[in-house]
Amino acid sequence: MPHAARRAATLPVLESGSTLNFYINNPVCIDPYNVQEDQGTQVEYQLFDALTSYDAEKGEIVPLACESFEANDDATEFTFKIKKAKFHNGDDVTSKSFKLGWERLVNTKSAIATEYGPSEVSYHLSMVEGYDDLLAGNATELSGVTCPGR
Repeated sequence: MPHAARRAATLPVLESGSTLNFYINNPVCIDPYNVQEDQGTQVEYQLFDALTSYDAEKGEIVPLACESFEANDDATEFTFKIKKAKFHNGDDVTSKSFKLGWERLVNTKSAIATEYGPSEVSYHLSMVEGYDDLLAGNATELSGVTCPGR
């Protein structure tokens, strides 16, 4: 029997609800504004929900903070139906919450950008209409993101 199989056979089976502790080094950042290294990403993933996630077993993107999502035929427009949820302070999570979070990454005039400099990960939104204008300071929002309804 291979060493890994022998080792796995000797590990205790944990009951549901058990706690798993694991060590991570000091993350550089845990704020989505600039999280990019693996240590910070591990913490960020526990604190913040993305709209979708990748299910490796299914081999597909699945809803996470949204109930459902759809794309147009050429995948240039996406519609997300946001799950009912609350922030830690009791405020509702809405589509505008996501829009404001994305604009926070790009807006070089935001309070966080003024304090810490521009986000190093905002380029992930570069394909969104209005990105260049917001980054250049010529707009106050991402024109390609709308929040009808909730």
